[in-house]
Amino acid sequence: MLANGTAYPEATVEARRYRLRIINACQARFLNLQLYVDDGSSDGITLDSHMKPTNRPGPNFLVIGTEGGFLPHPVRVESDRPFNAHSLSGSLITAPAERWDLLIDFKGFAGKKLILYNDAPAPFPGGDPLNDYFPGAPDNSAQPQPGFGPNTRQILRFKVVPATGKDGPLHITEDTDLTPDLTPFLVPPGTAVQNGVLHLPPGVPVRQLTLNETFDGYGRLIQLLGTNQRVDGGF
Repeated sequence: MLANGTAYPEATVEARRYRLRIINACQARFLNLQLYVDDGSSDGITLDSHMKPTNRPGPNFLVIGTEGGFLPHPVRVESDRPFNAHSLSGSLITAPAERWDLLIDFKGFAGKKLILYNDAPAPFPGGDPLNDYFPGAPDNSAQPQPGFGPNTRQILRFKVVPATGKDGPLHITEDTDLTPDLTPFLVPPGTAVQNGVLHLPPGVPVRQLTLNETFDGYGRLIQLLGTNQRVDGGF
């Protein structure tokens, strides 16, 4: 797992608010982006019997935009939500080529290290445990030493130091109307937007398409365009 072309990178940040722009540049892997405080263990992350982090959560994400542009209002996303295979939910579920424009406030974490963590299965959403690499993975024979790959769960680590500067002049909260100063994404007339989710007016046709991963008869990974309806045991 690489971030800006580097494995296991560490970025030093001050204990203040930052604006981050993130893109999932993986060829096919989905990500469930989370933030946890490094607990000082050999891997920095301690897992329970269900392979979920027991670490203290890091700061929440305040999402102000996506690949579609700025949202009308920021959306707060809790940063400590592991992937739920039943509801297909988590913290920031991020598909390949999907982007986030968000704010993270590191205030209160000076002297700590925070791990940007991923536990989304691959292929998504069913997943094969053999594609989930991390120390202690119960269903994967590849057991890397902590700090050495392959590890598909740890993306990068933030080292938080005391703040020497101040936040920018633009004060954005969950109640901020972003439309006066930032150009929001375009929506059809009559469309309601709640928490960044579009609710189209009645009568507007909607077709759901999905990009699906599966294997051919020789075990080779293939990508298919389909729908959200299961057909013959798949999508």
